[in-house]
Amino acid sequence: MSDIPSVSDLLPFSRFLGGDKIKITTILNVPIIVLGWQVLPSTKKKGTFYVKLQFVRVGEEEKHVVNSSSDVLIDQIGKIEAELDKRGLPHKFRTTIRQIDDYFKFIPEEEEE
Repeated sequence: MSDIPSVSDLLPFSRFLGGDKIKITTILNVPIIVLGWQVLPSTKKKGTFYVKLQFVRVGEEEKHVVNSSSDVLIDQIGKIEAELDKRGLPHKFRTTIRQIDDYFKFIPEEEEE
């Protein structure tokens, strides 16, 4: 039965991303491992989207969830997902989120220090 895909593999929006919900400002400049994500229609502003990220802080096990309407993060998630798919890699990655002026951005590990 392992060759039969799960519904969550076919319909990624149906994945449940559990964890303690926190504000994005509490993890700025902190290395994290993103375990999953969803890009969903905003319920606050019609015609826009937000990204829901499930992650752990590097060196910890407790899962957290954060929501952001950052267009930059949403764009980066799309590119990251496409690259992971192209390489046949699991949908997980290590990063740090930085605030640059009025937006949030994933930065590569080599820029963390």
